Amino acid sequence: MAVNIIFGFLFPWLFGMFFWKKDKRMVRKVVPFVSILSLIINTTGNKYWLVTPKLKKQQYLTTFPQNFGYFPMIGCLFIYTLYKKQTHTLFWTIVFAVVSSAVEFSAILFGKVKYRNGWTIIRTFFVYMCSLWLLHCYYTFFAKTKA
Repeated sequence: MAVNIIFGFLFPWLFGMFFWKKDKRMVRKVVPFVSILSLIINTTGNKYWLVTPKLKKQQYLTTFPQNFGYFPMIGCLFIYTLYKKQTHTLFWTIVFAVVSSAVEFSAILFGKVKYRNGWTIIRTFFVYMCSLWLLHCYYTFFAKTKA
């Protein structure tokens, strides 16, 4: 579990300090949305993937560091790329989904994640695509304001 905390929470938030210095409003708007979204996805997905260590009860706890660290920082980087750099949305959505899937694939190779019940990396890619697109829609319609 220490690996999950270090690489899933601490390192991403060290990187996230860059976003905090650049745009506090964006971080305050993106992090809660992405954390809730990833909590929902990872809690419902426990029957399809297993993140080590395997716990007898409350397996969802193994993804908590990523839900509050890695995934929100990916979301911040995605929104920062789209809105601060004024770039093409679909292109960057695909790029971020591919890179996120590649990171997860490396976690599979290192034995940190195990797929089961027919889950595949292709399905993971589409979950990332949908999540990033949903984040883009949320930020465009609700969070982009200066308030």
